[in-house]
Amino acid sequence: MELIKITTIISDFSRVILNVRNKAYKGTLNGLHYELSEKYFKYNFYDYFVFNEELLNFYKSQKPKYSLNIYTTGVIQNLPEVRKVVSPIFDNIFATIDFNTDKTKTVAYSYILERLQKPAGEILFIDDQQENIDAAVSAGLNCVRYTTNYELFSILKAKFNIC
Repeated sequence: MELIKITTIISDFSRVILNVRNKAYKGTLNGLHYELSEKYFKYNFYDYFVFNEELLNFYKSQKPKYSLNIYTTGVIQNLPEVRKVVSPIFDNIFATIDFNTDKTKTVAYSYILERLQKPAGEILFIDDQQENIDAAVSAGLNCVRYTTNYELFSILKAKFNIC
């Protein structure tokens, strides 16, 4: 099997890099953030959300080799608590509101390709939603569907020699 040469990694944010503390919560992270913001003037972010530290440490280890980026929906990535953690690791944080589209549309990935000035075949997109993966594949990106860190790391090593 021939390895695919990757220069750029784009990671989803919600439920990949950032999760909810309450595992029973099935809504969106942005939805929870909006709900908490309306209910409380200011809430403690860390009471409700938790970073995937293992994945963030992995991304940090890849920083010298790859351009690292986030592509997400909503606004939670703009909170100071989030920016403090992710800004030192990631080169860009793209959000669907930047492109006036959503992640299920192929055109959204075309906008990112234009911004990054990289060939689609050199980009790896990691997301937990199959419909987003399908749109990114249609735009020519290499993709991995996120389920667990262990599975992601195994696929990255075998298919892309990223470890």
